[in-house]
Amino acid sequence: MMVDSRKSKTGLARLLLTFVLILGGFFAHIALFNQSYAAVGETYTLLINENSIAGYGIYDTNDTNRTGVYPILMNLNNNKRRSENVLVYCIQHGVPTSNGTRGYTEKVWSSTTIKSLPNVQWILNNSYPNKTLSSLASDATAARYPVSDLKPDQAVSATQAAIWHFTDGFNLDANQYRSVMVSTNTYVKKDGVVTYVMYQANDRNWYMLKNDGSNTIDLYKKYTAHPAIPSNYTSLGSFSKLDETNDPYTKIYSNAVSRFNQFQDNLQNLYKYLVENASYANTLEIEPQYISVTGPATTVTADKIGPFTVNNLTTVEGKINTADTRTVKLTSSDPNVVFKYADGTAVDLNAVIPNKPFYGSITSGPGSVTLKAEGATDVPIGRVFVAKGKQTLISGAPVLTNPAPAATAKYTRPKNIDIPITKIWKNANGNIMPGPESGDDVTSITVDLIQQGSTFPLQSVTLTAPNWSGKFTNIPAYNSDGKPAVYNYSERNVPKGYVCDGVGLIDPNNLSKGLKVVNKKSYGTFDFVKTSSNNYPLPGATITITDSSNKIVIQGMTDSNGKLTKPTIGSENFNLNGQISLPNGTYTITESTAPLGYKIAPPITIIIEGGITKLNGAPSSQVIMKDTEEPTSLTITKNWTSPDGTNIIDSIANQYKATFVLQQDLNKTDNWSIVYDSNNSPITGEIFGNGSYTFNNLARYNKNDTEIAYRALESAVNVPAGEGTFKEMTTPGSKNVTNQLQQENVEITVIKKWVQIDGSTPLENANEYTATFALYADGNPTGRTVTITGNNSDKFDLLPMYNDTTGKKIVYTVQETKVSGFTSSEPNVSTDGKTFTFTNKQDRNTEKITIVAQKQWALNDGTPIEDNKASNYSATFVLKANGDVVRSIEFKGNKIGQNKVNFGEYPKYDDNNVAIKYTVEEILNTAGFVSDTTLVEVPTNGLVTFVNKSTTKNLQGSIGTKVSLDGVANGNKKYDNNGRLTVIPQKATNITVTDTVSYKGLVPSEEYYLTATLNKIVDGKAIAIKTLENILQKANSAGEGTWTVNFENMTLEPDTTYVVFEKAISKNILVDTNRDGIKDEYQGGDKDLNKDGIPTLEHKNIDDFAQTIVVEPKFEGETPVGQLKTTVKVDDKVGSDTEEAKLIQKD
Repeated sequence: MMVDSRKSKTGLARLLLTFVLILGGFFAHIALFNQSYAAVGETYTLLINENSIAGYGIYDTNDTNRTGVYPILMNLNNNKRRSENVLVYCIQHGVPTSNGTRGYTEKVWSSTTIKSLPNVQWILNNSYPNKTLSSLASDATAARYPVSDLKPDQAVSATQAAIWHFTDGFNLDANQYRSVMVSTNTYVKKDGVVTYVMYQANDRNWYMLKNDGSNTIDLYKKYTAHPAIPSNYTSLGSFSKLDETNDPYTKIYSNAVSRFNQFQDNLQNLYKYLVENASYANTLEIEPQYISVTGPATTVTADKIGPFTVNNLTTVEGKINTADTRTVKLTSSDPNVVFKYADGTAVDLNAVIPNKPFYGSITSGPGSVTLKAEGATDVPIGRVFVAKGKQTLISGAPVLTNPAPAATAKYTRPKNIDIPITKIWKNANGNIMPGPESGDDVTSITVDLIQQGSTFPLQSVTLTAPNWSGKFTNIPAYNSDGKPAVYNYSERNVPKGYVCDGVGLIDPNNLSKGLKVVNKKSYGTFDFVKTSSNNYPLPGATITITDSSNKIVIQGMTDSNGKLTKPTIGSENFNLNGQISLPNGTYTITESTAPLGYKIAPPITIIIEGGITKLNGAPSSQVIMKDTEEPTSLTITKNWTSPDGTNIIDSIANQYKATFVLQQDLNKTDNWSIVYDSNNSPITGEIFGNGSYTFNNLARYNKNDTEIAYRALESAVNVPAGEGTFKEMTTPGSKNVTNQLQQENVEITVIKKWVQIDGSTPLENANEYTATFALYADGNPTGRTVTITGNNSDKFDLLPMYNDTTGKKIVYTVQETKVSGFTSSEPNVSTDGKTFTFTNKQDRNTEKITIVAQKQWALNDGTPIEDNKASNYSATFVLKANGDVVRSIEFKGNKIGQNKVNFGEYPKYDDNNVAIKYTVEEILNTAGFVSDTTLVEVPTNGLVTFVNKSTTKNLQGSIGTKVSLDGVANGNKKYDNNGRLTVIPQKATNITVTDTVSYKGLVPSEEYYLTATLNKIVDGKAIAIKTLENILQKANSAGEGTWTVNFENMTLEPDTTYVVFEKAISKNILVDTNRDGIKDEYQGGDKDLNKDGIPTLEHKNIDDFAQTIVVEPKFEGETPVGQLKTTVKVDDKVGSDTEEAKLIQKD
């Protein structure tokens, strides 16, 4: 609702109508239409009073004038029932109304043109006041819209804004408050209390900060929205007090603004929560609900009242609808009454099912119970109210009609009573006893109370010593029809030996007097006598009498008169006359031990009824139990033992039989005689093996009633032939007879024969072979052996014939130890098992060969390489048998002496006695070696040898030289007597000195670097004048040949001697200097030395005339004539030893 300030007498700007919540419930009454109800069409008056709550001023973002409106919580009063108030919200934003407006008419939502009922209905059901402030704040916060310390005015404003959002397009602008200025209005200080009052302009409310001197400052609000609403200050909460020494107003003010901003946050977040969730709502309008409770007016002497029925009706457009199935909440005036439906299920008073009858249980005595409904919904949420020209309103909470009618039922039920019980015990003479007799096994008795017409006890009571009394409690004295109740009683399990009057009818008119249950002792007496079949009293019989529960009541031994005069159990069950006296019951008399020589008599059953003893159904004062004579017997036990006294096992002993003859001594005077049977034949018994024999049915007594003595003598022993001799080891006449096997000795002979492979021809050299034989007894080694050489025999003597333990004849066997090279046949055993003949046939299959390989690593010249140097070389030996690989072994180093490679032992011949060809093949794993042979057939001694030589050959290289002169005629050069080449000085200019180097011992086809030096000799020393270095030369395929080196354009000095030196070195490493099979130096290198310690390919002999040139002194005018060898060239002309070369000196 809205009030226009231009028309209102109060001068207020605008007024909003809001609602309050009354908790919903149901209306209860006796007759359905005994009251009137609010309904569609009734009229109401708008009221603004102390029950109203004013909210904050709120702003619409669509309002450019920024004019706020102020929601108020208001009431509609029913014109017929002044106590009924309907709380409403406004639907139409901008339509005015005023306090006291009459003529608001209740209508259904469909009568309006507004189509957003589901959204508004959701807001009303889920906001204030249908929800508590705390519950509403929790719901919004859970939906991600934080709300805390929510106040009623914030909730009212947010709810009204959300409703208008759906009905009129209202959009809340909560940020309007962020720019509000708060200024001081009043400053009061009284009695030390400082009060600040601030006026908040835009919401027209007063705010007060109160400092009462404590540690907190309280914030209050005074509403000014309408004069009809009281202007008292309302607390809005408190916050911590700040230090006010410097600027108290600023600090208190800033905290108040902060708190006020929190209120605005609550308003905005709550509005957003309601609008967002209401957007998805589809709730329909709720109709009023009318409840009535019907029940009986009175109930007399009944154990339950009812039936009650709840009627639940609704009105739709003013018409009654009986199909509403919503449950109803009831309250009962008597919490002790339990309500159940007719089918026995309990009634939940918080959710009673409509139109389903139910009943209540009641206690004894008169009383009444009233059932009342919580209330009836008169005006539901969502009902609209319309007044001509005024704001249309909507109910925000259900209105309940009071007072709610109730159903009251009165009843009368007689009180229940207690029935006392007393137990009376009487002895057999009818005298009252304080309890059961001593010795009776009675600790309690149980009495059942049974209502007439029932088969089950209504109640049971157990009575115990010493009082033997009790009572049935809380027993109904009347039936449900009001008539006195009739009961029977019965004693359960009457004690043995007693009779009871405990079954009967209780006087229904004297129930409270109770009842007495009497148990009387009842006994029967009789004499017991034990006799023989000839009626002679028998002493020494053990007699036991038990009752039907197998409890022993009497036990003892008969005396010389055959009576039980001194029982060990139950002496109290005898009367003064020595008779047995027992109470009523069934008893069994049993003989557990009969006198010697008599059989145990069968049990006797007697029955005592009413003090009368009955035997076989007839009364009897005496019970006689007769024993018949028990014949005697004699049992003989027979044992057959081995030589050491151990019983022979049954499987063997069962072959043996012993026969015994029965004898008797009639008067026990050691006068024995054979006992004969009716055919006048001796009575005998046979025992096979270890066992026994019993002579049965022997007369126990002679004519003089003297006991007869019996014995049995062994008359014959039958043992299978060859099973040995037995000797009886016990005294004749003993009941346990033992026969022991007598030990004998035996000897075993072993014969040995040797034959050739054909199996028949005797082996000529049999004496070279020896065989060993072991003796076994019953398959177990005896530890004894014999050794036989050649064709001979031997014996095992002094052997026991029988097993000392089992007595079984020992079976001896002989086993031969395998002889290599021979196959032994199964022994030929004599029929008596005492002679064993073994024949060994020569068998090449058994011959073995041990195959061993030895290995030596060597230099190229065959010199062995030392072990430490050969340890890194590896090879693999592969052993083959007839071409098939048997085994391969990889190894390193030399394998000679104790370090040979042992392949193991192998057969020399195959299964067809054909010799096996074994070979050993070597596979080198180290490069640089060759084997003298790679495959060796294993000789008879099994040893194969492999030598691997290094492929590195240290050639003994050397070089020589021969010089010559080219361009010098033979006449101008010659060789002197020492073989030196001489030349006249005139021809020693611009000549070519040719050095012919001869070599041998070089590695074929390898390259070498050659260095030649032309030297002149001065004072006995060679001084180099020209050197030709590192001339690459190649050895020919033989490693022996010549190279030529030319010193060109040389001028030699007169009277001077020249010599040519040469040195060569291999391009590659070709020499094994340490003789380990590995090349480690260049041929001609520093370590490749000759016997003089000079590198092998160096020629520097100053005295070697073959490499010497001598220039003669210069003589003027002389024209020398000389000769040249063919090895000298002069100016490229070669002379011969037959042609002279003349040198003509030219000036």
